[in-house]
Amino acid sequence: MVRVLVVDDEPAIADALSFILSDAGYEVESAADGCLALSKAVQWRPDLILSDLMMPRMGGEELLRHLRQSRDLANVPMVAMSALPPPQGSGFDGFLQKPFSVRAMLGLLGQAVLRG
Repeated sequence: MVRVLVVDDEPAIADALSFILSDAGYEVESAADGCLALSKAVQWRPDLILSDLMMPRMGGEELLRHLRQSRDLANVPMVAMSALPPPQGSGFDGFLQKPFSVRAMLGLLGQAVLRG
């Protein structure tokens, strides 16, 4: 089963995404910010990370930098999501502009997992 780590500081969004992804057959864990996500990723070893960009303590871009510097997590695909336009040249494996459809999210995550 593919493991997805959902990272969002809005509990309702994290819960909704976790429910949708679980229903689609993914094994899901969540974290409320990049610091918690990094710790959880080290322990849980997700196959993919779906992360908001704007969060307290550590946002999505900083989380991505830490992941890419980690020998064990450098190749984990990471898809960003935000209401803001995607950051240029950030190195994310995909981007979802909020609000997005469930179909678009599942399609993009499936592609990212296949490439990863």
